Amino acid sequence: KNSGALVTLCCVLLAAFASASTNIPAARLVQYDQEGQQKGSRRATFSMPAMEYVKENDLDLTRTAIYVRWDQLSVDDIQHIVEEEEAGAVVIVLPAAGSHVNVKQSAQWRNVESWLLANRIPMPVFFAFDGPWAENLQKSIRSGKSPVISGTSPTPKVVTAGKARNFQAVISTPTSSNTVAILTPWDSFAAAPSLANGEDSNASGVAALLEISRLFHELYSQQGGAGSADILFVMTAASKLNYAGTKHWLANTEDRKSVV
Repeated sequence: KNSGALVTLCCVLLAAFASASTNIPAARLVQYDQEGQQKGSRRATFSMPAMEYVKENDLDLTRTAIYVRWDQLSVDDIQHIVEEEEAGAVVIVLPAAGSHVNVKQSAQWRNVESWLLANRIPMPVFFAFDGPWAENLQKSIRSGKSPVISGTSPTPKVVTAGKARNFQAVISTPTSSNTVAILTPWDSFAAAPSLANGEDSNASGVAALLEISRLFHELYSQQGGAGSADILFVMTAASKLNYAGTKHWLANTEDRKSVV
């Protein structure tokens, strides 16, 4: 069971460049409780000077909003920003719609996203898509100015309890001596709900599991086609919440002869 607050829409970044201001649609990192532990961002608003992320920075950043592009972040970087530099806020610029993202970049970002979801983040963390505003902000910072950036978010609606479901099916053979389990996560979750990409996380995995189950069902239905093992197909939930569904399945799996 999870309880918490999910902020999906109407978040706004206000970037001030000289005498002009720009409103940028944004999303805030979710906040939720899981098994009594607070996770995600615990603050929803900020207004402070912006600064690009620079490794090995000795400055006091407690009243500074760190501006950083998604492809420049590793897990070590975000952990350093949150736990060591203790930045006042973090603004992460995501690729604009239609941008090419390679596999390595995508995998690195998913690791960063998983870390953000699995930990308690004391400062506001906002996400906004790349655009002219980001270039203008970067130019303003690099020119030596101290542009102020603000983030606002509506009061989150509390969800008192969230439920996630695992699904499983088995293809059996009377002569089985063990069980082979094939698992894949089925649901989608992201650092902000509006940022979830279901096709890669994890519609593709579900499609593959369903096709594999179809092929094995055809094989096992043929005379002499069944193997020596039962095959268990499992779709688990809440993979982005530290694989909560998979852990629940492992802890509560019935004692089949042997599960591989």
